[in-house]
Amino acid sequence: MDTTEAGQWKLNVDGASQGNPGSSGGGGILRDSTGCILFAFSNFYNIQTNTVAEAMAIRDGLFLCEEQNITNIVLESDSKVLVDMLRADSCPHWRLKNIWADIMRCRGRITTITHQFREGNQTADALAAHGVRSRRRTVFSFWQDMPLEARGAHRLERLGIPSLRIHRTPLPASPRQWRIAWRRSGVVTIGR
Repeated sequence: MDTTEAGQWKLNVDGASQGNPGSSGGGGILRDSTGCILFAFSNFYNIQTNTVAEAMAIRDGLFLCEEQNITNIVLESDSKVLVDMLRADSCPHWRLKNIWADIMRCRGRITTITHQFREGNQTADALAAHGVRSRRRTVFSFWQDMPLEARGAHRLERLGIPSLRIHRTPLPASPRQWRIAWRRSGVVTIGR
């Protein structure tokens, strides 16, 4: 794992919300510097916004670390908003007041806070989605116990195989829309 050194633990977390606000959940995974799993979790958070779900996932991951007396944590989240708030030790969002207090209580356990793009956070993303679907709180101690999607994402991350984001744009419906799309792209066309 590229961002952790021996003696450090990497905590990847993610929140998911089907709608904003909507049915939401969070998940995360704690690994050592070689990529071995200590624990993973997925939780259901009822109706929340995506930012609140992300913050709850950070809090829940830190609580699990606290229960096992784990320090020296490299925290990775794909929420740029929360990473920036954690780095500044400032929370301007009133809905996060109580969650933020819990996070700040555990803040001393974190050595590094990193923004991770969604593509590098696939295992936590799969665990968060599982939390929404399962509508319950689950802690996984073994790789084999994790949901299938999370196991696959973890395996790919551990092998160093990149995850790609594919962006699909709808195709223009008529020849006129095709010509407009080509003109906007800067490609010169010959013809009508």
